[in-house]
Amino acid sequence: MQVFMCIGKRLLKQWLCAPLFNPDAINDRLDAVEDLMKISDVIADVSELLRKLPDLERLLSKLVFSIFHLTLFRFGVIVSFFSENFTPEEKNDFSDMLSRF
Repeated sequence: MQVFMCIGKRLLKQWLCAPLFNPDAINDRLDAVEDLMKISDVIADVSELLRKLPDLERLLSKLVFSIFHLTLFRFGVIVSFFSENFTPEEKNDFSDMLSRF
């Protein structure tokens, strides 16, 4: 088996680290692999197209991580200068916002 994209490598690692135990799930996966092998020419064309794409999963996680850290940094600056001026309601609002991440 060859894996060319980072997202495929991560998925393969996940499958190896957490294998299936349910016989129905195992058979479903085997059936899917068998179906894919029947259309190997299409898979080769799709693989070529997918190789040109960036690692979208990684880019998205970096974006979310950056936004989260920027929010924490801004909050840290605000707390350090105005901590005694925060009302309990404002602290709860900020806590609720963080919980959505």
